[in-house]
Amino acid sequence: MQNQELCRLCKALHIGADIIVHSTSKYMDGHAVQAGGTIVDSENFDWTNGRFPDLAELDESYHGISYTETYGKKAYIVKARMQLMRDFGVYPAAHSAFLLNLCLETLAVRAVDR
Repeated sequence: MQNQELCRLCKALHIGADIIVHSTSKYMDGHAVQAGGTIVDSENFDWTNGRFPDLAELDESYHGISYTETYGKKAYIVKARMQLMRDFGVYPAAHSAFLLNLCLETLAVRAVDR
């Protein structure tokens, strides 16, 4: 579920979403000074159902582990963190992380449910 504008109104995990992607330039940043995103995994999806061989079968590029056997319900988010960060470098630059941190300090004030 892509959950940008209605992030605090639509409780995506409560209505059955398994994975949520947030844009950090929308409500987390507050000023849209840096681009980025976050992934939230509900850890409720069964990745061993046979439709996701990248998670269930042995991954030779990462020491021959099976993500579903090793990490269970956390297989998706661990693979995203371990393998995709290694392959794509999907982490923010130091200045972007600094700007995001500044804006996250006021997130509770800006995103409070009224």
